[in-house]
Amino acid sequence: MTNNDYLKYCIIYPPIWGHPEITFADAAGNLVSPRARIARMAEPRTVVVYSRKGCHLCEVVKESLSKLSRRGGFTWRDVDVDGDAELRRQFNDEVPVVFIDGRKAFKYRMDEQEFLRKLAS
Repeated sequence: MTNNDYLKYCIIYPPIWGHPEITFADAAGNLVSPRARIARMAEPRTVVVYSRKGCHLCEVVKESLSKLSRRGGFTWRDVDVDGDAELRRQFNDEVPVVFIDGRKAFKYRMDEQEFLRKLAS
């Protein structure tokens, strides 16, 4: 199976996980699923979530990241803002905050489908 056959397979037979597969077009105009785009990446993306202990929204975001990370395509780490005075000043009222490759992607809540779209872009 060539890479193009794999991409066609992903589009024709999307995985069943409760939602229809969202597709994107590559530079040639071919439809490409987020999973296929993630699989083609040379290096995994880096995700950082700034959070604090006792934050319910932080726990929800971390559970989602843990679940999504099993698919591959990114690594993530949690940073406690209360462990550093500068981080506490910067993110005190905004946790959780999710960064993808150093760019702020989400604040307070994270939609899993939107996360996958941003990860694939």
